[in-house]
Formats: sequence, C-alpha cells, structure tokens
Amino acid sequence: MESKKLKIKKALSLGIVTSIILITRSGSVQAFDKDHIKRIWGQDRYETSIKISQKGWEQGSEYVIIASGGGYADALSAAPLAKIKNASIILTKKNNLDDKVLEELKRLKVKHVLIIGGEGSVSKNVEDMIKKNVTSDVNRIGGENRYETSVKVAEQLGEVKNVFIVSGENYADALSVGSIAGIKGMPIILTERDNLSKEVSNYINDNNIAKAYIIGGTASIGEEVKKALPMSERINGLDRYETNKNVVERFISSFDLKNVYIALGDGQTGNEFADALSGSSLAAQKLAPIILADKSLQNSTQKLIEENILPTSSVNVLGGNFNIPDDIMKDINISAKFLDKAGEVYSNAIYGNAYISQDNITLKGDVKGNLYIEGNNVLVSNITVGGIVYINPSKDGKITLDSVKSDKIVVLSGSKNGIDLKNVKSKYLNLRSRNMASVNINDSTLIENTKISSPSTLEVNSGSFGNIEINDTFDSDKVEFKGVFDKPVTIKSEANLNMISGTTIYNVILDSHAIAKKIKFNGTGSFGNVYNKNNTVSLELGAKVSVCGVIEGLLKNSIISDNINNKMQQKNTNEFSSLYIPEKVRDGGSSGGSSSSSYLTVSSAIVSDINVANGTILNDIGLPSTVSINLSNNTKTTAAVTWDGGTPAYDGTKAGGYTFTGTIKVPEGVKNTNNVKAIMKVIVGAPVLSNEKSIISTNIGKLSEENITEVPAGTKVSALKAGLKVSDKASVEILTSAGSTVVEDQENVDVASEMVIKVTAEDGSSQDYSIIITPIMPEVPSTFTVNAPTSKDNKVNDDGKSRVLITWTDSTTITVDHYEIVAKVGSVPTVTDTVSGQTAIAKGTGAASFDWTAGENLHVAVVAVDANGLKTLCKGAISNVIVAPDTQTPIATTKNITSVGKLTDIEIENGTPKEALNLPALVPVTLDNGSTINTGVTWDTTSYKGSKAGTYKIEGTLTLPANVTNSKNLKAVQNVIVKAPVVTTKNIIFIQNLIDLTVLNGTTVEALNLPAKWPATLEDGSEIMVGITWYTSSYDGSKAGTYKIEGTLILPENITNSNKFKVVQNITVKAPGIKTRDIIVLPYFGDTTVLNGTAVEALNLPAEVLVPLEDGSIITIGVTWDTTSYDGSKAGTYRLEGTLTLPANVTNSKNLKAVQNVIVKAPGVTTKDIMFPPGFG
Repeated sequence: MESKKLKIKKALSLGIVTSIILITRSGSVQAFDKDHIKRIWGQDRYETSIKISQKGWEQGSEYVIIASGGGYADALSAAPLAKIKNASIILTKKNNLDDKVLEELKRLKVKHVLIIGGEGSVSKNVEDMIKKNVTSDVNRIGGENRYETSVKVAEQLGEVKNVFIVSGENYADALSVGSIAGIKGMPIILTERDNLSKEVSNYINDNNIAKAYIIGGTASIGEEVKKALPMSERINGLDRYETNKNVVERFISSFDLKNVYIALGDGQTGNEFADALSGSSLAAQKLAPIILADKSLQNSTQKLIEENILPTSSVNVLGGNFNIPDDIMKDINISAKFLDKAGEVYSNAIYGNAYISQDNITLKGDVKGNLYIEGNNVLVSNITVGGIVYINPSKDGKITLDSVKSDKIVVLSGSKNGIDLKNVKSKYLNLRSRNMASVNINDSTLIENTKISSPSTLEVNSGSFGNIEINDTFDSDKVEFKGVFDKPVTIKSEANLNMISGTTIYNVILDSHAIAKKIKFNGTGSFGNVYNKNNTVSLELGAKVSVCGVIEGLLKNSIISDNINNKMQQKNTNEFSSLYIPEKVRDGGSSGGSSSSSYLTVSSAIVSDINVANGTILNDIGLPSTVSINLSNNTKTTAAVTWDGGTPAYDGTKAGGYTFTGTIKVPEGVKNTNNVKAIMKVIVGAPVLSNEKSIISTNIGKLSEENITEVPAGTKVSALKAGLKVSDKASVEILTSAGSTVVEDQENVDVASEMVIKVTAEDGSSQDYSIIITPIMPEVPSTFTVNAPTSKDNKVNDDGKSRVLITWTDSTTITVDHYEIVAKVGSVPTVTDTVSGQTAIAKGTGAASFDWTAGENLHVAVVAVDANGLKTLCKGAISNVIVAPDTQTPIATTKNITSVGKLTDIEIENGTPKEALNLPALVPVTLDNGSTINTGVTWDTTSYKGSKAGTYKIEGTLTLPANVTNSKNLKAVQNVIVKAPVVTTKNIIFIQNLIDLTVLNGTTVEALNLPAKWPATLEDGSEIMVGITWYTSSYDGSKAGTYKIEGTLILPENITNSNKFKVVQNITVKAPGIKTRDIIVLPYFGDTTVLNGTAVEALNLPAEVLVPLEDGSIITIGVTWDTTSYDGSKAGTYRLEGTLTLPANVTNSKNLKAVQNVIVKAPGVTTKDIMFPPGFG
C-alpha cells in the first residue's frame, strides 16, 4: 500500500536561489516563504567575499588569495589556483586592508597569502599590513598587464593540457568558467580581441597546450585568435546568459548538481563582477556551477534551471537583495512528491513530479511530470512518465526500468551493470554521469536517439540504442560498446573509444565538426562501414577491429588501421557510400510447384584469439556473446554464442593456451547443418615477476635515496635488518661489503660503515644501499666552575684572570684519540677556536681547566678528536660563562679623543624625510692611549633637503663617556647622498564604455556629440580625463542599423596604456520616420542613511532627475515619489520608487523608475555613517 503520510517537498530552484523545501502532509502546495532563502551576502562586495570565505572554509585554510575588488581583470584567472590551494578569494580595496578582512585572515589561521596583480591593483601597503599582522609568507603573482598576469597565474598550476581563453576586455564570459576551471584545474587566460599577446602565445607553445576552449563570440574574441590556438573550441551564445548556459551544459558531467550558485551577471555600471568572482572558489570546492542571473530571469537561464536542477539541489545566491531580488525566486518552482519509505511499493498515479529518495522502492504508478530517482535498488515497472526520467543512484547504485515509456531519460550517475532498461521505449537517452555508468538494454528496448557526454558503457542484449551521438566528451572519457549496434554511431568530440570482444557496429561516422587531434577506436569487434567526414581529425582503428564493408574518408590516410586487411578509399563529400545494411537472411524461392523452403547454411565462424595477463579469472576474459558467421552465399551476419569451459580447463594462473568451443545460435532462416562451432584460443601469459627493490622505510636511522643514514654506532646487524621495510615480494640481507657475503652472527655484530644493505626483487634483480654510521658523541660539558681571580695578574685597573674548570663524561661508543677545549667570546665556538694549552687532553681524563680574562661573556665546549685528526663538537649544552672580575680598586685616568672614525656614505631615494635617514647612534673614536671605543652622537640635520638631489654633509656632536675628553671639539661626519627623482609612469587599468545610443535616421556624425575627453582609471586608483581620437568612417546616419565606433586614447605625459584600451560607442540608427526618443537608463542615487524619527519631508528627495536618452542627449525630467511605505520611526531599509513625468516625444518603454533606498537607524543611534559613494552600491 502507498503510505498516506507521503511528504510533498517543494524545492524553489533557480530564480535565484536556493533549494527551498516546503513540507506538507495533505499534498497541498505551501506558499512561497522567503525565510528559506540561502543567501551569502554582506554590506558590500568586500564583506560578501568574507561571508563566502566563512561559509566555505569554516575550519580555516592554510592559503588565501587576495584580489582587487575595484577591477576585475587580474583576479579573473584566480579561481583554478584557489581550487588547487583550497583557498578562498577575498577582495580588498587597493590602498587599505579593511579590519574585517584582517579578522577573517586571522580566523582562517592563514599561513600563505597569494596576492593577484601588481601594486596598481593591490598596493604595497596592503601587502605590508598582511606581513605585519598575519603572516610573512606573502607572494605576489602579477605581470606588466592583465594578460601577462593571467599567464603568471597559469604557471602556478603546474602541468596542464587544456586552457580557457576569455576576453580581457569584458568580464562576463570569464565568470561563467570560474568554477569549472577550478574543478578541472584549467588556467583562465585573458586575450585581446584580435591577437594573442606574446606572453600568452609563449605560454601555450612552451606548455604544449593540447586544446583551447574559447569562451564568447567573435565580438569578444575574433577568428584570428581562434586560428592561432591549438584545437580550439568556441562556446558562446547570443548574450552572456546564453553563453553561461552553454558553458554549464558543455561541462555538465563534471558538476555535482547538489549545489548551485547564482550571481549577478549584469547591472547599472556594467561592472558587477565581484560576487561571482569571489564565489567561484566556493563553487569549485562544491563541484557546482555558477549561474548568472539578472534582475529577472532570462529565457536561457530559466531553461538551464528547468532541465538541470533537481528538487533537492541546494541553490545559493551570492550577494544581497539589491543585486538579485527575492521576487524573481517565485518565477520557478520545482516541486515533487517524495517517495521516501524504503521498501515500499507505490502504485497510485502521481499528477506532477515524483522523487524517489530511498532504497528498495518499487514504482508502478504513472507519473505525469518528471521522475527523479536517487535511491538504490529501485524498480520502475509498467508505467508512463510524462516528463523526463532522471537516473542518479550514485556510483554504486542499481536501477531497473521495466516496460517504461518516457520521451527522455537522463543518466546522472551509475555503476558497472547498474542501469537495466527492459522493454523501455524512449525518444532520447542522455548519459552525462560524473562516473563510469553502464546501461544495459534488454527485452526489445527501443531508444530513438542516444547522446553520450560522459564515461559510459552501452551493452545491447536485445533492442537498440538508436542513433548514437558522442558529443561533449573529453579525451580521457572512456566509452565502451558491447553487443550489436544497428544504428550509426556519430563521433562529434574526442573520447577514449573501445569495443568489448564480439561487438558489431554497423556504421561509424566521424562528424565534420568534431574537434580533436585524433580519435582511436580500440578493442575487438567489427564495423560495417566507417566514414571520416572531417578534414582535420584522423580516425584510427585498432589491430583487432575488422571492417566488413567500406572505409571512406575525405582526405588520404584520414582513417588509419592497425589491421592490414582494412583499406581506405578517398571520397568527396557527395560521394560517400550508403550506410551499411547487413545482408538480410530470407526464404528461398520455389520450383516445380514445390513449396519447400531453402535455407542459408553456416560455413564458418569468425573469431580472434585473446591474450590475457596471468591471473585473469574466467569471468574477466571477455569471451564475446556474439560472433560473425560466414554464410553459404558468401555474406556475413551475427549470431549469439555460448562457450564451454575451455580445453584444458581454464586456469588463469597457469601460462599457456586454452581452447574454448562455442555453440552457435543461428538466426531465423539459417541452418547449421554441419554443426559449425566457434573456436577461440585464449593465451595466458607468463607470470610477471615484480622488479621492485626499494627500501620503503626504516625504524633505525633515516632513509635517503641511496643509503640509510644516521645509524647509531653500536647498532646490531639483526636490529637494523629487522627495522627495514622493503618492497612487496622483495627480500633483504646485510652484506659484509659490496659484492661480498652475508654478515654472520648478526645478533652480536655491530653495523659497520663498510657494510651494505642488499634488497633483492622477485625477479632476481637487486639494489645495494650504503650505510652511514652516526657516532654517539659524549654528553659534554657537564660542569663549569669559575674561581676567584688568580695571582697571575692582579694589577689595579686591569681585570685579572679567572680559572675556568670543566668536567665531562667520556665517550665509550666512539673512537676518540684525545680531546680539545674550545672557547669564544660572545658566540658559540667552532672546532678551530682552541684554547692555548688545551689541545691534547688524554681520553678518559674527563676534566680540564684554564685561565681567562675576567668580565667577558665566554662560550666553552669540548671537541673529540679521532686518530685521523677528525674533530667533532661534542653534543650537549654549550655553556655561557661570565668570568668574574678581580676585586682591585681602579685608579681613574682621563683619556682624550684624537680622531673620529669615518662613516660610510648613505645613499637614499629622493623625497626621503630626515626622520627616515637612520643615522648611526654610535660612532667609533680613537683615544690617546691607542684604544678605540664607541660613543654616542647627536646629529644636526638642519641643512638636509630630501627633495633636492645632492650630497649633504651632516655633522654630529659627540656624547662623551666618563673620563673621556674632546679637547679638539672633533665632530662626527655623515655624508648623505640624495638620488635624483625617479619619473614614474602610471598605467590605465580601466575605461568604462559609453552608454549605447539610439539616434533618429539622418543624424549626422557631428550631431552625435561624441565626447572629446573621457575618464580613465589609473593603477594607483586615481582618475584622469584623457583625450579621444574617434574613427567614424564606418558610420552612416542615413542607413538604419547598429554601428560600433572606436576611439583611441590621447595619452598625457607619463601615462601608459599597456592594455590597449579603446573607448567604444555603440550607435543604433532608427528606421526612417521614427521620431520618438526612449529613456535608456536611470541614475543610481546611492543608499542614504537617516536617524530614527526622520520625517519623509526631511528626506529631501530630488524633484527632478537627469536622464540619458537613446539619441545621446541628456534632459531633466520631473519625478513623483511614492513614500507610502516609509516609516521613519521604525528601523529598517525602505525602497522608495519615483514615477517619471515624460515630456513630449520622450518614451519610457522599459517603465524605468527612479529608486532611492533609505536606511533608518535604530532608536538612540545619533551618528550618521558614510555607507559608500553613489555608483558603488
């Protein structure tokens, strides 16, 4: 019985967002509830990037990527690098690191920071703040321009085969590939429209890039660029949303649609890239696509959602309600009746979508909508599905469809022998699984068309897959065929194709639009006809692939076969032979009035020997289920075959030949009067012996590439041998020396350095490893004693000598000839810092003493010396000895300064302030007794001018210590050399295109009022006006149409344009007779924040607004505000809209309204904060 407590879960997909699951018990549809929205957003793009980081990296991350939030170009290429580093992408302002960003970096516990772009995008100040407050490991990845930067990022990805090529002048296309580039580890390379930069071209050539995916149409990337790229494939659409749809669908098998991310794809400034940019790393982490949306859903976006998002997909919006409003979420609902009781049989019809979420469920009731299957061991039997059947049981699941009718079946996942179709009727089957999925058809299943877009196995036992198209696959995708395929197999993209033994494919066609270097069909089986209709891609056939019919290609040698019996014919496009149809087996005619029937007979069976590796079990041999048979009329057909167990009985562990005999099941109209058998020889190869002879690990000493190091002296041979782990099936012995015999009495013999470790592989080959002994040094020094001053030197004003006593523990495990004492003032001594008279201390003495000047900071150690003179510093603490001074009272004497030491000149950059000179605090002076001391100095910098190049002599007055005089009033002198000022250039990093114009027919080029100057953003964040030289020769105001007019920039001194920006004005000339002018856009006023209690009259809403018209003119239009929703006494955000008062001949076809967001603060808050300037919301 069907459960009466079935849940109906309503998932609100796309629209923007999120998987909203609404649950009812009665089957009614619950109203839209915006509280279920999963939205990741902040007050601005910078905080949104932080929220994304917090969502995706809750436990922290060693890496983070910092990118500019003010310009998209540098960071567009960061997504794949973020994926391989498991890093979030956090946006920053150019010159300042926000406190919230700093807090997030600390929360992540970041160890490594990667900054994308030069200092014109992210300043040195930001880098220094990160180094100071987070981590010193900060690396910048940037080039001279955005194109070189994208190459520099690509180089960080290591070895790659394929790349994405996107426009460096428009961000939208690149946002579509951010997540898939991360998932596949493919670089995103920026290019100009009409030519590849030298850096990009060199990268592609130097890295042997096999294939380039061009994202966007010819308006973004021209055909000349496409021709310069290897095996290029263009993915584009009519606009950015259709391009986004086509990108997602091209790589659909690589996505896990449990998660989907939605981001704004366009906006008022044309620069709304930030949320999708920072979200691409999170989407790649979740194996999810990013879908671009607008204020309302485009048709292409809506279709993408309806065909690909599941009722349980978690759809998350990136950014706030201002970017993507909640309202459009109501546009699409994917609702489904959940069949979620394990083991249940559901028999009632479902008048909508159905979702099978549990295991061992049987469905026997028709489904009017889509059927989603995610449970394991599910049986769908004897039903009709009005919509699409989605099969998604995971890589280990099993699904059976028995007597099911559906127009379309989509396989999202599966396993080996995991999907059975029995007596199924469908117009379309699409395999786009993330893993290798196997579909078996039985009981006369009939599919009209099959598209393979992922690794797949198709097996025919009874029925047909129809016309098969291999499209949107990749070179690593394995596609296998087993059985008889009666309809054409058309290859439209690269793939790893294989026939399982006994397979027959009537027709194979390499499509004229296929993009690949070459395509090879391997395995064992036969084709009818083979056609290559492509003039750039070759088709290769394996040695065990036979062809019964013709082999035809456009170009000579475009079909290559390892089977010498396969011969190709060159044909023109209109000369290809008809598709292969095997000779039909028919009844014979009658004669002499006789009605007896005549039959064709089997003359022989066609089989090939199989070679298998030693250890192959019987079920893995791959004995064919069908064989080709020769008939008495010299034609061929296919027959089923049943094999015996082999003679002798098959044993895959024993090398040799095994003969299998197959009983043929002949088709109707054929007799096997001679009892012809299929004979196949299976040859088992000799066992392959392992040649692995490595040391895997050791628990004694350390393992290096060619030896075992740091084996402690005194280690027994047996212990070393027992501690070694070697390759599987390999053995190990310790030899007395290289090429000698095994060490005897290993329990009692110590390891010696001349011994070797011999590892012998299973195949008898061996490898020797040397042994390096680490001596056990004495633990010294153990005791230091400092006595009172001796009587050797007790003069007044001269600290005396003190006696230093040392004791240590003698070594019993190494060969020591004698010991030496070393000492050094102020730092650790080396073996050469010997103490006079302490260089021949006999072994076993264990003690020494010597005198040293009192009052000095002395470090002392013991050195062991062997018979060959090798000196080793003994291990143990190096002591710090303060030698005590004598107790005599000094006699004060006065010393005079005779000279001041010369200081090294200081060379500094122009503009260095005097505070940054770093003048020395001490200078050396020579006294009249010949000694030298350091004394303090006070510098006079009044003559210094850091902004003027030249050499400045700065004098300093000496600060005299006690008993020191300066009778000559000597001065310290420091020469400071100020360099000439450096003239720096600033590069343009952004030019905003002009708003598109629509003008009346007949408008002259002079009347277009093209601007003579236009704002340009420089790398330091500043903005200047640059002149424009317009090229208007293509414009004709008397002809209706769209014209693209470009202007080159007139650069001021010290300003560069390495990105080759141009100003673009798109102009649409109306048809003759059209006189009205339409409003094309409204200015954005920016949010305004007011105190609680502010009356509506005090808002000072503008009574008029300036609006641009489609002909390029700007006029003032009145506006009437609707303030009914505003309540100044309640905190919150109010969206106020204004209706425009239109003058004559002005239209508002888009029904645009003026918008002012008003944020009312909470009661008691008396300050007003600047949120952001207009245009940056």
